Amino acid sequence: MANKAEKNREARNLSLLYHLLTGILLVHLIYVPVRVWWFSNSFSGFHWFGFASTSLVILVSFYFLWSAHKRGLDLGLQGSVLEYLQDLIYVGLAVLVMTIFSDWFFLLWLVVAIYAFYKLWTQFLAPWIFEPAPEEEEMTSTRKVRKNKQRFAARR
Repeated sequence: MANKAEKNREARNLSLLYHLLTGILLVHLIYVPVRVWWFSNSFSGFHWFGFASTSLVILVSFYFLWSAHKRGLDLGLQGSVLEYLQDLIYVGLAVLVMTIFSDWFFLLWLVVAIYAFYKLWTQFLAPWIFEPAPEEEEMTSTRKVRKNKQRFAARR
């Protein structure tokens, strides 16, 4: 029974990776001829940087998904880092498609950065900064131990 579940997970993972790779290749095969060659007069250093950084984010995210698949992890696991990597690929592909029409769509990466900061703040930084001091709990526990010692000593 477990072997069947592993085979199903393997098939789902391969299907997801195949569809992501197809989307990555398709978008790049559309973007490069249209934006780089056809609109070459408006393709500046800013565009090269945007294209290269977006492609790098997409490819690194795909590499991490591929290596997670090779280690036997489930790529469809809800709420995991792998889900965020898939989202980065989708946003990157959307940015590349939309920047064919307008350069302002590179600013969509700011939404990703703001969301990452929000998650970092709410899940790590704010609880760590605003966590109440643990000294109060230690004081009460040491008081209880001291009272217990006094009671035990009084019984002798």
